[in-house]
Amino acid sequence: RKAPIPARHPPPPRLLLVHECGPRAPWLRKLAPCAASDGGLPQSKALRYRRPVARASWSFPKLRVGIFGAGRLGTRHARYIASTGSKITAVCDSDLQTARRLADLTACTIATTSLDEFFDRKLDAVVIAAPPSVRAPAILAGCQHGTHLFIEKPSVLNLHDGRRCLAGIERAGILASVGFQFRYAPVFEEMKKLASGQPIHLLRSLGTESYYVTFYQPMWKLNKKVSGGIVGEQASHLIDLARYLLDDRKGVSANAMGEKTMAFDHPDCDLENGAQILYELESKIFGVHTIHCGTVGYAIEMELIGPHLRVRNFGGHELVGYVDEKPFRRTVPTINSIGTGKVGAWLRAIKTDDASFIRSSFADSLNTVAICEAAQRSLATGKRVPVGRP
Repeated sequence: RKAPIPARHPPPPRLLLVHECGPRAPWLRKLAPCAASDGGLPQSKALRYRRPVARASWSFPKLRVGIFGAGRLGTRHARYIASTGSKITAVCDSDLQTARRLADLTACTIATTSLDEFFDRKLDAVVIAAPPSVRAPAILAGCQHGTHLFIEKPSVLNLHDGRRCLAGIERAGILASVGFQFRYAPVFEEMKKLASGQPIHLLRSLGTESYYVTFYQPMWKLNKKVSGGIVGEQASHLIDLARYLLDDRKGVSANAMGEKTMAFDHPDCDLENGAQILYELESKIFGVHTIHCGTVGYAIEMELIGPHLRVRNFGGHELVGYVDEKPFRRTVPTINSIGTGKVGAWLRAIKTDDASFIRSSFADSLNTVAICEAAQRSLATGKRVPVGRP
């Protein structure tokens, strides 16, 4: 007799964040064909995670918000912003049909491919969710118009563009937030509290994605010149989280190795599917990050290790380990201390003129960009690379 086929395990739980970030469900569901700005995949390969957008529990009416980049992220952010009472006033995308689709969804009358026409609409704030390779011109245009900015990560592809944009942001005196959402996750907020006052020597992190298995993401994310590669597109999340947990320490050096070892039938996709990054932060703290973009299942793990502490996240809402030699397993709240996530925090900062709501400013994000840039160079050379200064 044949042995019974074991039942498939359900997919791992998605790390739940706050308000605008919900779970990926259902698992690998086929949706409509991608828009041109998402790579134009045929329906058979348009495998996406559908993420419901929660409504905000508070409202900030009268903000006029523009969306630059009307793909998956731009649409998700637009729906959330509309739920706060703010008005989506203009949408800009390289593909006019994509811009019009989001404009129709949000009852917006302006859909354009022109950056000048977009910023001529007297906007209070702009979400920049277009691919990283075209973000710098939009940031500089926002600075010229005195428009507050929310910029998806990586904010820029390199430090050269970052320095130009930072100078413009400082001259304009605007609020510029970068979308590193793990800084707002309750589980990592609690981990940061546990690490406070404790000497930390090592960090270990892991990230897995299914890019090269399902191709559910826009194809530009698999192109180094457009997305920033596996380091800028994916590893930057956990490298930035490491900095956040350790009071935003800056990088010293990075050493990385990685290779593309699958999906050879997609030569246009040059992103490495696996990489290992060793990096040094100030005060002789060393971190190692493992990233794989070719396995079914999304996972995020972060572990801190010191003489009297070892703690890691177990899923999205639990911490396990020991502090002062006392073992623990703790369930953390589902809502963080400010009651909102990355986009909500940015909106609150604008309306209250209180930048402390923002946990990842553009200026600070450049320290993460600097580590990622060094790691990307190390991938190409195989050598240890010093981290530049913003």
